[in-house]
Amino acid sequence: MLGDWYPIHHDETRGVLGFLSNSLSGVAERFQDEQGRKPSFLDLGSGDGLVSVVAQNTGKYVHSSGIEVKATLNKAAQDYVHDFKAMDILKEGSVSLYSGSYYSDQYWPGIKNQWIKSNEPRIFSDKFLTRWSVGMSLGINDIPPQEVTPEIILHELNKSNHDALNDNHLLDSSGKLNADVIYWYPSDPFAEIGMVEQWNKIIKPGSYLVLGPSKQALNMIEQGVLDEDFERIGDRLEDKSLGLVPDFLIVYRKK
Repeated sequence: MLGDWYPIHHDETRGVLGFLSNSLSGVAERFQDEQGRKPSFLDLGSGDGLVSVVAQNTGKYVHSSGIEVKATLNKAAQDYVHDFKAMDILKEGSVSLYSGSYYSDQYWPGIKNQWIKSNEPRIFSDKFLTRWSVGMSLGINDIPPQEVTPEIILHELNKSNHDALNDNHLLDSSGKLNADVIYWYPSDPFAEIGMVEQWNKIIKPGSYLVLGPSKQALNMIEQGVLDEDFERIGDRLEDKSLGLVPDFLIVYRKK
C-alpha cells in the first residue's frame, strides 16, 4: 500500500522501498559518522507506518517512531507492525506508532489562525466548489460538495488537537524532539503556514530534518524558508555499500 507520503522514484513498489531503505540507511550512517552513535527516527505523518518500519529494518536506527492523525491509517500501521513482529522482522518495542497530530499545542493556535486569515476569501466564497476544495484539503470528504459551508470548515479546524508530541513524551524537558532523524512529507494545508517556526523551536541542533519530495517541500526549498536555521546537506549522502545516494530525499541539519 503506497500512498502520497512515499517518494515515488520508481514505478514498482520494490523499487520505491529499496530506494527509501538505501536513502534512510545513508542518512543514518552520515549521522553516526558525525556524532558517533546510532540515531533514532521519527516520521511525522506516518500513514500506514511503512516508512518507520523500513527505517528500523535497515538496522541503522536504535528506535523508530511515527505519528499519524487519521485513525484508519493508524490502524493499518499498527497491523503492519504486529505482522512484522510476528514474522520476526521487527523486534518487540523497536517501532512505536502514535495516534494524533504533530502540531504542538504550543504552536497550533497560531498556525490555525494564520491559515484561516490567508484562506478567508476561499472559506467564505459564494462558490461552493471553492469551499469544497478547501474542505477537501482538510479531509472533509464525507459530505456533498454543495453542503460544505464556512461553518463546517471552521468547525473542522476548531476540533480538539490531539498533540501526539507532548502526549507520548516525544519531547524532552526543554521542549525539543528526542528523535535525531525526523522524516516529514509536507502534504497538508498547514505545511507552509507557520510550521517553520515550530520546526525551528522543537528540533534540536545537530538533528536531521528529511523532507519527502512533495510539491510543498519543493516550494519551501525555492522560498528558502528553512535556510536561516537549517543547513541543507542532502546533495551528497554517501552510503558505504552503494556509493552516492540520490538526492531525492531532501536532508537538512539543524544549526
